[in-house]
Formats: sequence, C-alpha cells, structure tokens
Amino acid sequence: MLDWLLESPPETPIMLVSHMPLVGALAGLLVEGRSDHGLGLPTAGIAELVADVPAAGCARLTRLTMPDDLPRSGVIRS
Repeated sequence: MLDWLLESPPETPIMLVSHMPLVGALAGLLVEGRSDHGLGLPTAGIAELVADVPAAGCARLTRLTMPDDLPRSGVIRS
C-alpha cells in the first residue's frame, strides 16, 4: 500500500476505501509514524489526511467524519 502511495503523483488527491484494521493502521503510520497506534475508525467513518510528503509521520489529520455526521439522504453536500 505504501509503495502505491509513494508512486502516485504528489499533486493527485487519493481516496482510499478500506476496512479495519488496515485503514486504521495506515492512518496511524502516516500521522503518528507508527502503525500499532492506528486511528479507531467506526464503520463508515471518514478520515481526511493531508501530507506534503507521503511518508510515515508526515501527514496531518484534518477532518474526522463519523457516520452520525453524514446526511441521512445519502447525498453529501459541501
């Protein structure tokens, strides 16, 4: 997974849809530099990360959206 991220052009936004524990471990690695302290995301939780460099410990968690925060109609509005 990290190899794929490193090969992506840096200006390209990436949306990753995955399951726990992989997505939590990956988010922990990118934000904290350690995969053993991953984010505890619930089912349908969304973590938005921003990184200037796609490397361990170099990302910032900019938004965490929980399922109850999403509109019930299934349409996400900005």
